[in-house]
Order: sequence, then structure tokens, then C-alpha cells
Amino acid sequence: MFIKQFHIGAANLLFCFRERFFRSDRALKSAVRNISVKKGMELTLHAFFIYKI
Repeated sequence: MFIKQFHIGAANLLFCFRERFFRSDRALKSAVRNISVKKGMELTLHAFFIYKI
């Protein structure tokens, strides 16, 4: 009984940890993508202004 409960608890903990890890990984990736997009926009704007001048 106790071992079964322990297994369920361990599996639950592992699942929660994995979910949190993947979620943070996804959040990190989206943040990196947002930053790179922002940088790309800035560079494009700079190039556009330089080109116009």
C-alpha cells in the first residue's frame, strides 16, 4: 500500500518537474524569439533610416 502510494507520489513529482521544466524551456525559447525579433526590427529600422539618408 505504502509503496504503491510512494510510486504514485514520485511519478506525480516527476511529471510536475518535467512540466515545469518544459514550460520554462518554452517560455525561455519564446523570450529569446521575442528578443531576436525585437533586435531584428531595430536593425531593419536602422538600415531603413540609413538607406533613406
